[in-house]
Amino acid sequence: MGLRHSATDCAGGQYPRCTITAPVAVCGVNKKSYLHKVLAWLIVMKGNRSGCDVQTLHFYSFDNIWFWIVFILAWTISTHRVLGTPYYYWISAQRGNDDMRAFVSITAPRAARILIDNAQIKSPALVWGAIGFVGSCWGVSAFKYDHEFLQATFLLAIPLILVFPLRLSLARAISQCDNDFEVMYPIVRRYRRIHLIISAVVIFAVTLYGMFYNFLHSGVLI
Repeated sequence: MGLRHSATDCAGGQYPRCTITAPVAVCGVNKKSYLHKVLAWLIVMKGNRSGCDVQTLHFYSFDNIWFWIVFILAWTISTHRVLGTPYYYWISAQRGNDDMRAFVSITAPRAARILIDNAQIKSPALVWGAIGFVGSCWGVSAFKYDHEFLQATFLLAIPLILVFPLRLSLARAISQCDNDFEVMYPIVRRYRRIHLIISAVVIFAVTLYGMFYNFLHSGVLI
């Protein structure tokens, strides 16, 4: 049995977020069987009220470097590409690169039409209602029951989903520009600035919340 801290320290509340990693006993299943190994990785056992967790899966996210790597990478990719085209292509075209100007003038309207076609659904109210229902259940389950993994995935996914209407608005504006770069570039530049502002606000807010969550559950603020 592997211990991050001893069971005595856990029971005494010295380490509020300490974790005991131990095999899970499953009734009626041989410990050496494949089924037991699967169940041992899927079953999460919560410990006593002092905060000590006995579990085989760790859902810690805000103190996990991989969560922050995925979080920053997702927003970097989201702000870096405009309708499937890197933003520096637009800057190069604006600076007089004729080949790049011809390239973005063709690819951007094509990507905009594809996005508009894919966004056309028969029952938009039903789809957005379903998304709202799932998001509400997700958020309530995450924050009401103080589940760190659900909170982290909620803060990662929901802001990216809410940026989609902004991207769709850009696609509709680009599709009406008749492949004219001089008309498209100011629209793309304005979209880029708005997206960067949203990204900065979201990254700052989520980072601040993650720090607060770690301090709160490590006993620093208690």
